[in-house]
Amino acid sequence: MTGDKRLSPFKGASTSNKKIKATWKWQFFHREKVHVGVRGSLNHFPLVAAFDFDWTLWKTKSGAVFTKNKDDFEILDDTLPSRFAALSKTHKIVIFSNQHGVAQGKCNIQDVMYRVESVMDTLLGDDVSCTVFLVLEHNLCRKPRRGMFDLFLKHFHDREIDYDGSFFVGDAAGRPAHPEAGKEKKDHSSADYLFARNIGFRFFLPEDFISDNCNQTTWEKNCASLPLPFDPKSLKEINSLFAVEEASGDKLDVNQLKEELKLIESREPKIMVVIIGLPASGKSSFRKELYPSYEVISQDILGSANACEKHCQRLVEQSTCKVVVDNTNVQKSHRQTWISLAKKANCFVYAIWIITETRVCLHNNLFRRLSAMMQGKDSKEAKMVPSFVINNLQKKFENPTIGEGFSKLYQVSFRPTFSDKNLESLYFQFLDEK
Repeated sequence: MTGDKRLSPFKGASTSNKKIKATWKWQFFHREKVHVGVRGSLNHFPLVAAFDFDWTLWKTKSGAVFTKNKDDFEILDDTLPSRFAALSKTHKIVIFSNQHGVAQGKCNIQDVMYRVESVMDTLLGDDVSCTVFLVLEHNLCRKPRRGMFDLFLKHFHDREIDYDGSFFVGDAAGRPAHPEAGKEKKDHSSADYLFARNIGFRFFLPEDFISDNCNQTTWEKNCASLPLPFDPKSLKEINSLFAVEEASGDKLDVNQLKEELKLIESREPKIMVVIIGLPASGKSSFRKELYPSYEVISQDILGSANACEKHCQRLVEQSTCKVVVDNTNVQKSHRQTWISLAKKANCFVYAIWIITETRVCLHNNLFRRLSAMMQGKDSKEAKMVPSFVINNLQKKFENPTIGEGFSKLYQVSFRPTFSDKNLESLYFQFLDEK
């Protein structure tokens, strides 16, 4: 195994049919935290046969879930070498594996590389090449995110891929336990199945591959039977923002809403806007789009609820003010604080209720972290709200009404919008492995 050299010596490597003795060369992509191993010389078949590694191509000899030592492994099934012998004549063989255990200190990368080389040397003939990707962190490259696949396309493949004929095999498919069928435990995640969906490959289970059933019928069966969580692509159907004004029931598109809010600004010297919604519901994005010149009251900025209340009071006591309260405000008691301050100061107060499903908030929350990573932002900006916080706030949520004391209440649908194509592509992927 070599050191941390970049890949450039391998790009465009020979693809001749001459027999070679297989050797391994490893390199590390620091930014992506991905180790890449190349066995032999790269080939560039348009068909790609991609695999997970752990419990897809090998299992522990001991029967334990995790290896007890570096030699505690054996190939998953004795028929695998013959399967790979046939496959290698028509497909490029690639391994994509999450190895967060290395970052956690549960194992070391040298042992993982040793296991990769030993298993793949057993499965492949001397003249068969393969490329192996091992991601260490919970980052853009961890499955089901397609970062490892994009790295493969950029540096390790220079031919158009036949997506209809390519496939991915993995054991993490979100299946529940089924003791009657011999499956004692549920899958630890859906990472492999969702990864295949993200990269546009057909998905098969290890038993499909072992039984030579990697065909369209099996793929359709898997699609029908495997659980599919929230699909962010469904949000593409929301192509325009709309709002409902509670008192009148009027539906407004984004331009009509902006015009109505401008009309309020033209006649009211003092305005307070109370934004209501779960964390990662889109509140701050909406606020930045519609209220760029308003004074912002936010616990994220000011640090505490008490500081928010005091600063807001100072602002509304002025002769003119434009204030937007950008907190979750999920309970009536929270909202009464702002309504009371506004009424005492003779300030026009209305509410914007950002209606976003909890599962969309959880997706947005993870996207916020990953998009910060993509843009090279610091760790503070990449920080997530813990999922249990979002779920707990949802349980406490009290739907707002105009009867609480708001002059107007607008129910606004969440709409993802992007000016950056890379961020848009990331958003519409399956991001969470569960």
